[in-house]
Amino acid sequence: TYLRVIPVITTYYVIEKNIIAISNADGVSMDPTIKSGDIVIIDRFSFRYFYTLKKDDIVVAVQPVNPEISICKRIVEVGGGTVPYGPGVQIPLKHYWLEGDNKTKSYDSRHHGCVPENLILGKVLFVIPICYSSLLSFFSYHKQWSIVIKTSFRRSKSILRLEIINNLR
Repeated sequence: TYLRVIPVITTYYVIEKNIIAISNADGVSMDPTIKSGDIVIIDRFSFRYFYTLKKDDIVVAVQPVNPEISICKRIVEVGGGTVPYGPGVQIPLKHYWLEGDNKTKSYDSRHHGCVPENLILGKVLFVIPICYSSLLSFFSYHKQWSIVIKTSFRRSKSILRLEIINNLR
């Protein structure tokens, strides 16, 4: 029976790593658009091959200063445009100027400069607000057993943790 689980986990890992990812938002830099605890659905594939990223897209990227941290920010300007706060400083091609919606609480391109395209991990497709994710948790509580899949979104790896919970305890 354990051998049947391996292909399922492997398939999930390949899909999550290369095509679409589900992650929890952590932090207040994108308030009020994305709040801490919201669930974000991230497209990790199509933006690389089928369309280009543009202004106002929300993306997940590797933080240029600390590659162990992933950031979720809005594209304010694309390569070829000018830096919003600089006197005519042009952003290099294949680079993006990223900023959080909560300007006072965001560590973004205003601090570390523009972000190269190769550090963009994906485009945010959907946001499930924390109130709905809590509602989903409430309904899953009423089953005797729940299987919870938790992922941690990082540049170099995706951490997958399965928990089997007995809700009748």
